[in-house]
Amino acid sequence: GDGITRVALIYLIGKSSSHSLLIGMVIFVQLLPTAVLSLVFGPLVDRFSKRRLMVFADLYRMIIVLCMAAFAQSPIILLVLLGLHGIGTALFVPAQSSIVPSIIPKERIPEAIALSNGTASAMQIIAPAIGGLFLLSERYDINFMVNAATFLLSAILIWSIKFEEYLHHKQKKSGYWLDALTGYRDIFLLPILRFFLFMMIPLSFVIGILNTNLVSALLHHFHVSPSHFGFLEASIGVGAILGSLLGPK
Repeated sequence: GDGITRVALIYLIGKSSSHSLLIGMVIFVQLLPTAVLSLVFGPLVDRFSKRRLMVFADLYRMIIVLCMAAFAQSPIILLVLLGLHGIGTALFVPAQSSIVPSIIPKERIPEAIALSNGTASAMQIIAPAIGGLFLLSERYDINFMVNAATFLLSAILIWSIKFEEYLHHKQKKSGYWLDALTGYRDIFLLPILRFFLFMMIPLSFVIGILNTNLVSALLHHFHVSPSHFGFLEASIGVGAILGSLLGPK
């Protein structure tokens, strides 16, 4: 669902203006809430039910995506809604990560992560291709409606998972914001995490420039069709799948 919506957002906003700034804003606004708020939302995972947090995040994003369907022709409103969508993702991701040890034996966690990443990478191939075909109908709201349906299905499936939850809010003596600051501190204190953090900054910078100008070139220089654009976006997922398969090795 997110892959289908992402293609629609990039295509609609990219076609609305010949300026690459709006295309760059799609990527920036999409990632900013997760980057900033994931550690802030982290302490919630220990204090509230992971299942409820994930279901709430899915239903919240479902509502946001339905709003996108209503404003499919308004690039600025779509950007605002994309930022609000990212807040839900920032809440979902910490709960999703912490739930894995509750349902998977410790020795099989690397396999589970590889399977999860591989599945997500497969969707990077399948979803953009489907999204590009949907764009051919020029009923751009279809992309968003499909995504909303997948969020509802996700919420139902997550609610059905059976696992034990351990809430630590009663044992916590420190405050919420102290826990959040501790999370930031721990990242900078661990040498390996600090190394990856600083290495990812220039890497992400270069990837951001590449992605923004690639989309701009495809839409405004090569004038690719909606379906062709979807398949070009899908080709990026091929490398992601290979990386996911090779990662555990």
